[in-house]
Amino acid sequence: MPHSSRPASRQRATARGPVNLPEIIEQTLFLRAAQLRLSGIEVRLEFASDSPPAEGDAHQLQQVILNLLLNAEQAILQARAERPRPIDDTGESGDRIVVRTEPTWIGGVEWVRLEVEDNGPGIAPAVLPRIFEPFFTTKAVGQGTGLGLSVSYGIVEQHGGRLSAVSEPGCTVFTVLLPRYATGRPAPTASAPDRARAVGSGRSALVVDDEPEIIEVVTTVLERSGWKVETADGGRAALERVRAAHYDLVVSDIRMPAGDGETFYREAVAAQPALAGRFLFITGDTANPGAWAFLQSARIAVLEKPFKADDLLAAIERLSL
Repeated sequence: MPHSSRPASRQRATARGPVNLPEIIEQTLFLRAAQLRLSGIEVRLEFASDSPPAEGDAHQLQQVILNLLLNAEQAILQARAERPRPIDDTGESGDRIVVRTEPTWIGGVEWVRLEVEDNGPGIAPAVLPRIFEPFFTTKAVGQGTGLGLSVSYGIVEQHGGRLSAVSEPGCTVFTVLLPRYATGRPAPTASAPDRARAVGSGRSALVVDDEPEIIEVVTTVLERSGWKVETADGGRAALERVRAAHYDLVVSDIRMPAGDGETFYREAVAAQPALAGRFLFITGDTANPGAWAFLQSARIAVLEKPFKADDLLAAIERLSL
């Protein structure tokens, strides 16, 4: 099968303890059970009897499981919309999601493995390597929204685990590897770089973009780092906010239909000169000569899409805040 995975990297420490994955899975399925039945999607649970507790934050891991279930459900429904399959009198369509847990040893270390498998159309080989990118928004069949997958990837990374996917036509499997909980293991503490990146401390940030998916991802990352976040969908609305309130950080796109980033920057800095060193532009438009010339001449920090949450926090850390 084609394969997609990315090496884990350290992020903020989570509040960890022993987590019974089968129990969390059943609780999560309860949230989707009615809709899955209406959709004629069968869910099979295959829990190994000797599966040990994982080490993690139960609430965050429930979010990962929900995202993977929603992704599998969406893949199946998208495929069915293109190639309808009849649902029989019992509500069965042949569509199914299988959720498994089991212990596994890799490199001499014991992990708890969680798999979510669906028999949807599969993910195209050209798409698979990019499915965990936060700002990869192509709506390919079997891909899901992309946003939930990127958030899930970040959570699993925070747990010291791994999230990967393999896919072929008619079968996609997402695999989560989590450390086994060890009794008496000291609670993890954030390293010095991790603490330095939690720079919000209740200060205010303004996030400006015309794409709701990007607004949601950036807002999530900032709020988890202690920022109070307000948003705007373009430069004109953002400028009104800057004229009415003080912000310690502005994260903005450049090209937006409701007011471009360059005009917004110049007028915002005129209104609040201190913002000159507190702007971070996120953009996929640096190949545009005009945009690049503006960024270089104004000596403004820029982060190119796509990027990871860790990249965003590191870029903010380098600003004059």
